[in-house]
Amino acid sequence: MIKKKITALVLAAALPFSVYGCSTEKWIVQEESESSASEASEDSDSDDRFVSVELDTVKEHINEMLENSEISGNSKKLEKNIDTLLSDYDHISEELTYLTIDYYKNWDDEKAEEKYDQCYEKYYVAGALLRYGFTNCYAVDEYAKLFAPYAEPEDVDYYTNRAMSMERIEGYTRVDYSISDSYLDEYYDIVNDTKKKDSEKNIAAAELYLDILSTYSADTLYDYYDRDYSPEDIFALSGVIRSELTPVTENIMDILSKIPEYEELYNAPDRRSNVFELISWYASDISYDIGIAAEELYDNKNYTIGKGDNSYNVPLTIGLPVKNSAVIYTYNYGDCLDFSDAVHEFGHYYALCQDDTPAFLEYNNIDIAEIQSQGMEALFMEQFDSIFSNKADAMRLTMLYDMLNAVLSGFTIGEFEYNVLKNIDTMTPDDVIDYYNSLTENYDTEAPFYSFSHIFEQPGYYISYGVSALAALNIWETSLDDYGKAVEMYENIASISCNSGEYQFRTALSESGFSDVLSEDYIKQLNTKLAGFIEQ
Repeated sequence: MIKKKITALVLAAALPFSVYGCSTEKWIVQEESESSASEASEDSDSDDRFVSVELDTVKEHINEMLENSEISGNSKKLEKNIDTLLSDYDHISEELTYLTIDYYKNWDDEKAEEKYDQCYEKYYVAGALLRYGFTNCYAVDEYAKLFAPYAEPEDVDYYTNRAMSMERIEGYTRVDYSISDSYLDEYYDIVNDTKKKDSEKNIAAAELYLDILSTYSADTLYDYYDRDYSPEDIFALSGVIRSELTPVTENIMDILSKIPEYEELYNAPDRRSNVFELISWYASDISYDIGIAAEELYDNKNYTIGKGDNSYNVPLTIGLPVKNSAVIYTYNYGDCLDFSDAVHEFGHYYALCQDDTPAFLEYNNIDIAEIQSQGMEALFMEQFDSIFSNKADAMRLTMLYDMLNAVLSGFTIGEFEYNVLKNIDTMTPDDVIDYYNSLTENYDTEAPFYSFSHIFEQPGYYISYGVSALAALNIWETSLDDYGKAVEMYENIASISCNSGEYQFRTALSESGFSDVLSEDYIKQLNTKLAGFIEQ
């Protein structure tokens, strides 16, 4: 059983550590979860939200495709076979989306947990079966071009081996799933062990972390995320980022600590409207298309709001490839910052609704996805006087602080991950903790090493928060002088698929009118802009 998981198809909000000691953790017990209108009936196994496609059906469709690939001049039928299998996988992905939300909103629901686990394994196995089928057809010379978008040349020897079959693929994949599942179960067993001290949890987590990293290579770590920058690029910029952006981040927190409205953001419950209704009221002031998307999100109730300590407390957005839409899960802490979480997820939602990439072909470029979410936050700052009244300045500074915090923590954790992996043969669990402490000693953080779930679930992922926050800050600083241009930059980046694999970080920014944010000149210019804004 996977106790807590952010899967590859989930886009979750960042959880960077607090840089200068003013904790943003919020633990407020609320009533039961508010669910979307399309929720399944509790007293029936039927579910009208999706069409459930079983693995036997997928295997039948693969067998039909393999038989058609043995016949010359059969491209038309094979094209239909491809479309059918892509549709099968879209339906499985969509089923998993809804079952994920059901499970996350109530961990005590054992039936929801069982359905989630079974569907996630089905999704995992189905992907392997499709790769088997597509690769075998790709190996047929006549149809190699037709199947090239769905197969990798380096997989041919493995999938076309005479000893390989769909039954073996399914068996191997279930074992592989079980192993990956056990890593995460072990991680959350450590996290939730109330008998261990933090220091003991850190060592146990570090030992597990080294085991997980042993399946990765330092040379290819960033390849998993299809990046057009290297770890060396990041490390070359890290020193400049710390020297330029740490003082201004500290200055923002000093100002916030003296503003009474800042405490009210956390301590005074926000009892106005549903956050997604609130977004729909103001989104059209940004652009017509963004306004339409916000209305559709709210009117169709494509969201679930978790409440209480038995619900997952991290916001996330997941695509619905069959409906060409998405659903949002967010958590209600009961304060004004619930709004910023919702806006962040609405940014993901807006971009995903423009993305028609089949689930099987998704690359999930987190760098681009997080610009789409944080960029929406940057645009909404213009509306804060109307939305938050006397708390507007506190809210703006808080969101800027969060973005800068994402940059600093993203680059710090990114540096940590890569150097541990590069030296994995000589590092002990104690070395891992010592290195983590050395990198974070200048940060007043209450976050122990074991609390960074991302580095256990998806090694190499975390730097995406840092680079994407730099791009979002580019939208923000542009908006100060030319709001229309900032909206245009955002619309451009939101229209680029974060799933298709067509774009990488730097190329996407260049085509969307952004600055080269991974440069020393940009960091220094951003620091100047931030200092001027704070002085005002």
